[in-house]
Amino acid sequence: NSWVPPLVAERGLNFGGSGNPYNVANGGATSSSLLSQNQHTEVAGYVQSGDVTTAALLIGGNDFNGVTGLQIATGSLSGAALQTFIDGVAANFITAASTGLAEDPEGLMLIGTPDVTFSPAFQSLNPTPVQTQRVADAIDGVNAQLLAYAQANDVVFIDSAAWMRDNLVPGSLVVGGIPVDRVDQQIG
Repeated sequence: NSWVPPLVAERGLNFGGSGNPYNVANGGATSSSLLSQNQHTEVAGYVQSGDVTTAALLIGGNDFNGVTGLQIATGSLSGAALQTFIDGVAANFITAASTGLAEDPEGLMLIGTPDVTFSPAFQSLNPTPVQTQRVADAIDGVNAQLLAYAQANDVVFIDSAAWMRDNLVPGSLVVGGIPVDRVDQQIG
């Protein structure tokens, strides 16, 4: 929800006017609650009626927050059970994307599951590098399936986890050849 107002104000994107009704995101949604709340069919309806021509789908971060993320980090969710979880998140994401695609939008953009290991909530657990890697690997497992789906269906895929890893690591951001220190908020 929070990224829509800046897109409207700064880029002039249209989310349906006052109240941004074409933004069907629900804070705290998981890939399964997105489906049970029919957010995907709501977007498909907007596409079918001609009100929406291009859609973006970003979900999955909340699937890895809280108890599940902790279970993955500690290794209590691992092996076949972890793979089933990964496959389920990817399947939910693909179901939502396929529902929108069935209505033949001009464009659909899949934004892969973000790397929640950068979140303050995850960092507050004081995870070890091994625990962080377990969660990152599970997220990558979902995103690999999403990338394969996007390639097979000629859909734009943005790997938000990779973007976060490239841009949120202290000292790694360079803009126009100038290093930007995001920790101390200094340029150059």
